[in-house]
Amino acid sequence: MNFHTLNRFIKNFDRLVVETGLKRDVDELHSSHPNLQNDTVTLRSRVSSIRDQLDVIHSSDLPRELEALLRPKNIKPFTDSNYNEQLDQLLSQSDLGGNEFHSAVAGPIKQLKQDIHRNVNGILAVSEFLTPYLEQSEELSPENSDAILSLIFRDSKTTGNLKSFSKSLTSWSKHLPIYHQLIKSGSPYEVQIIQVQNGSIDLVINLDIEVAISLGEVFEAAFRALTGYLIYKASQEGVAAYIATKELERIEEKKEELLFKQIRAVVVKEINAQFEAAKAKDKDIHDEGSKRRIKEIADLVYSHVVKGNDFRILALPGQEADEDEVDDSSEGDDLISRLTETSEIAHRTLMNASPKDVLRLESECGEPENSNEE
Repeated sequence: MNFHTLNRFIKNFDRLVVETGLKRDVDELHSSHPNLQNDTVTLRSRVSSIRDQLDVIHSSDLPRELEALLRPKNIKPFTDSNYNEQLDQLLSQSDLGGNEFHSAVAGPIKQLKQDIHRNVNGILAVSEFLTPYLEQSEELSPENSDAILSLIFRDSKTTGNLKSFSKSLTSWSKHLPIYHQLIKSGSPYEVQIIQVQNGSIDLVINLDIEVAISLGEVFEAAFRALTGYLIYKASQEGVAAYIATKELERIEEKKEELLFKQIRAVVVKEINAQFEAAKAKDKDIHDEGSKRRIKEIADLVYSHVVKGNDFRILALPGQEADEDEVDDSSEGDDLISRLTETSEIAHRTLMNASPKDVLRLESECGEPENSNEE
C-alpha cells in the first residue's frame, strides 16, 4: 500500500473523528459525566449524538482504513468494539432510570475515549513516519503536471473474475486518453499504473492535474445523482401505500424514471460542459467524434459508480509551477474533500438499496466496447 493512500486514510480519520467534533464530544462527556447524574435528558441527548456520529463512521470506509493504519502497530481500531451498538442498546432501554442509565454509560464512554486517544497517538506516529516520503512525492509523480489517482474496484463480479477485471482495465486504459483529449489538446502520454493494492483492488495511476480535477468533478456529479435517485427510491416505498389513484401512480413512475435517467444524463452534461469550456480556451481541441467520445466516457463512469466502485484523487503535484497550476492545485484540494464525502454517501446509500434497484442500475451499465476505433 503506497504512502499517498495511507495519507488519505489519515485525512479521513481527521475528518470523521477530529473535525466533526466526535473526539471533543467524547472527551467532554467523559469529564462532565459525574455532573450529569441528575440531568438524564441532557445525558441521553449527548450520548445519542455520539451514537449518531459513530453510525456514520461505521457506514464509511474508516473501519477498513484503520485496520491498514493501526494493525501493523498492534493497536486496536476503536471501531472494532462497535460502541455505536453498545450506546444504542442503552438508549433503547426506556425502562432504565436516571441513575441506572448514568451508571451504565460510564464504562463505554470511558473506554471509547481511551481507544480514540490510542488511535490518535498511533496515527500520529504513522503520520510522522510518512511525512518525509510524502515530501518526496516525485518518486511516484515524476511529472510536475501529474496528479495521482485511485480507481477503486469493490464489485466482486469484476474483481473476482480475471476476464472481467482485464476488460475493465482495458476500457479505462483506452478511455482515459480519450477523456484527456476532450479537456486538453495535444497527445496524452500512455497512462502509467503505479501500483495495484490489496483488498478492494485500487488501481493507482498518474494523470495530468487539469484532466484529473475535471474527471474528479465528473465522478462527484455521478455520485450525487446516484445518491439522489436511491434516496428517492427509498422514500417511495413509504409513500406507495398512500397512493390511491392511477394518476398519482403514473406521476410517481414518471418521476422515478426521470431520476433514473438523470444519473447518466448528469454525467454527460458535466463532460459536455467541460469540453465546451476547454474548446473556448484551446482552439486545438477538435469537435470530431466528440458526442461519441463523451457518451463512451459517461457510460464508463456510470458503470463504475453504480457497481459500488470508487474514485479518489490521492495526491496533487507540488505548487512550484505557474499561477494556473497553483490555482488548479487549490481547486483540487477542495475537490478531494468533496469527493471523499460524496462517494461515501453514495456507497452507503447503494449498500442499503434494495436488490431490485441495484439490479436495475447494473442492467443499464453497457460499458463501451474496447475496440481500437477512434
